Parts: sequence; structure tokens; C-alpha cells
Amino acid sequence: MRDLYEAQWRNFCGWCAEYGFDPQLGQQIVEYLEHLSEVSLSHNTIMTHVSALSSCTYGIEGVRVGIHPLVSAWVRSHKICHPLVKLRTPPWDLQVSELHALSVQPPFMIETPFHSTCR
Repeated sequence: MRDLYEAQWRNFCGWCAEYGFDPQLGQQIVEYLEHLSEVSLSHNTIMTHVSALSSCTYGIEGVRVGIHPLVSAWVRSHKICHPLVKLRTPPWDLQVSELHALSVQPPFMIETPFHSTCR
């Protein structure tokens, strides 16, 4: 977990350097979280970034990142706007020909003690 947090911290610092932001400001963290959302990271993945930022800093404007008012408000609104979607169907889609192939008997039978006694 430590390696993951350090990698996420480096990612945040690199993002701040790229845009010339101060990584010690709450607004910059909110903008970074918005950036993560725009690149289609899930809410739970973004929350690991919040945890990483919380563990890698002494606080932003005197407050831990995870409970900073701007960050907390962003997290709440993001969770409402991007609810967890549970798939009720499998993510794969079989074509009709594939379903038919699964329903017919194979062209050969493997001789095993079980098969030979069932004939």
C-alpha cells in the first residue's frame, strides 16, 4: 500500500508541477481530483488518491486532506453525480451462433470410465 500511495503522491506532484500549482492548497487538490474524474477513474479509485494525499502530507491549510472542507464537499458531490453502477448482466455478449454451438453435442466423445458405463 505504501508504494501505491507514494506513486499517487508523485503523480499529484507531477500534475501540480505541470500546471504550476501549489500542492499545499485545498483548491489545487480539488482540481486534481476533478482531473482524475475526467480521465474516467472510478469513485473508489479517486478515494485511494485522497487517502494517499492525506497520508503523504501534514495537512492542507492546517487540515488533513481527507477532511478538508473543499475536498469533503467535492467527494460528496462526486459520489452523488457518479453513483456506483452494478451490472446485472455479464459483461460479455455471446452471439446466437456461439450459443447454438454450446447447445449441441460435441462431434466426439472422450472415452472415460464414466462415459463407457453410461451407454
